[in-house]
Amino acid sequence: NVIVTRGIPLVIQVDGREIKTNTTAKTVGEALAAAGVALQDMDYSRPAENEALPEDGRIEVVRVSEEILLEQSTVPYTVEYIPDDALELDQTRVTDEGSVGLQAKRIRVRYENGVEVKRTDEGTVVLKEPVTRQVAYGTQIVLRTISTPEGTLTYYRAITVTATSYSPCNSGADRCYPLTASGLPVKKGVIAVRSAWYQFLKGTKMYVPGYGIGSVEDIGYYPYNPNWIDLGFTDAEFALYGKFYPSITVYLLAPAPAYVPGIMP
Repeated sequence: NVIVTRGIPLVIQVDGREIKTNTTAKTVGEALAAAGVALQDMDYSRPAENEALPEDGRIEVVRVSEEILLEQSTVPYTVEYIPDDALELDQTRVTDEGSVGLQAKRIRVRYENGVEVKRTDEGTVVLKEPVTRQVAYGTQIVLRTISTPEGTLTYYRAITVTATSYSPCNSGADRCYPLTASGLPVKKGVIAVRSAWYQFLKGTKMYVPGYGIGSVEDIGYYPYNPNWIDLGFTDAEFALYGKFYPSITVYLLAPAPAYVPGIMP
C-alpha cells in the first residue's frame, strides 16, 4: 500500500520576506529546518520550535542581536579644606588642583528584527578615580583699623554680607517679638545672624557702615544668602531707618572671640 501524506501549506516570515512552502513536519522546528531556515544564537520563532504547527499556517522567525554600549561620564572630585596658620583669615590657597574621574556605564541593548526592544543597565565601572582638590584656608588673625563716624575702630575680620532690617513687629513672624535670643530688647544696636553664626559670634561687636556699631544678640533666618545679618530697630526706628543692603562689607570688631572659624559656616 502506498500512503500519501499531503503537505500542509505554511508561510514563514523571516528576514523581511515570506517563504511559502508545504510541509509534512510535525513541529515548527522541523518545518523551519525543511525550509532551510536556521535559528542562530538568540533567534526564536513564533510559535516556538518545539510547538506543533500553527492552525493559521504562519510562522514568524525573530532575529535577535545584542550590543554593548559604554556611556562615559565624569566623576566630580571632592574638595578638602586644610587649615593653614600662615594664611590670614578668609584667604585661601589651592595646594592641589585635583581632577575629575571617569566612569563608564555598561548598557546591553537588545534588538529584535532590527528594532530595539530592551535596554539593561549592567552597572558602572570607574575608569579613573577622581583626585581630591585640596584648598588651604587661613586661620591667622590680623588686626586692622578702619576710620568711621564713630572714630577709628580695630577689627579682626571683614565679611561681605546681605543686610536686612527688623523690629519687634516687623520680623516676618505672625506676632511681635520684643526680645532677642540673648534676652535684650530689640532696638537699634542689636544684630541678628543665622544660628550657625550665633554660636560663636554671640556678643561680638560689629561695625556696619550706614548703621553703626551693633552687637550680635539675636538669631534669624534668611534663605537667599548664608552671609547675612539682620539690623535691629524699635518699631518706630524701623519705620524711619529700616535698611536693606544687597551687598555690604561689615567689620567684626576686636577683641576676637575665643573661637574663630577659618571658614564661616
